[in-house]
Amino acid sequence: MSGLSIVSDEEYPQASVNLSLFESSDEDSAYLKTTNLSFSIFSEEFRQYHQSLVAQEESPLPLSLDFRPSKSELTDFTKDSEQEYKRAKHRNQEQAGEIEELRRRTKLSQIQIEAAKQEFKQTQSRNSELLSYLNQVKAGLLPVLLRIEQKLGETGEGPPDSQCSPEEFVRYTRELSAKVAKRKMKSEPQ
Repeated sequence: MSGLSIVSDEEYPQASVNLSLFESSDEDSAYLKTTNLSFSIFSEEFRQYHQSLVAQEESPLPLSLDFRPSKSELTDFTKDSEQEYKRAKHRNQEQAGEIEELRRRTKLSQIQIEAAKQEFKQTQSRNSELLSYLNQVKAGLLPVLLRIEQKLGETGEGPPDSQCSPEEFVRYTRELSAKVAKRKMKSEPQ
């Protein structure tokens, strides 16, 4: 017979099975402890677990787990991406316009601030000139006002000194003008 024959242990007792493949080393047992399997690798459960893994590898993925997009999905994704790009580009253009408007307003505000500073300096300069002129007028008017007061015969508090405030000087001249007006009214025949 030229076929295959089964050899039994009785016919060839000297044949031995190499069990070193099934003996585990310390490395193997350390690895098995980290895999968290709830059964021994030599059990029937392990054989079934292994067969189920092999069967899963051989079977095609279900549609829900197939990560390859279809042509229509790619087209939809491309269109969505293009629309999102256009929206983002439009938003960026709007923001660029807003930024430019803010820059323009800021520049305009800076120009207005500079103009206000210049106007303030000019006003301050004019006020200094007017105050200097008013002090000169006061210095020239005080002796005249004193003589008017003496002619009226009133010896009140007298004119303020030349260092008085403009408000105080104006108040004094108004009071003196009112006294002069009263005197005129008394002296005029009715």
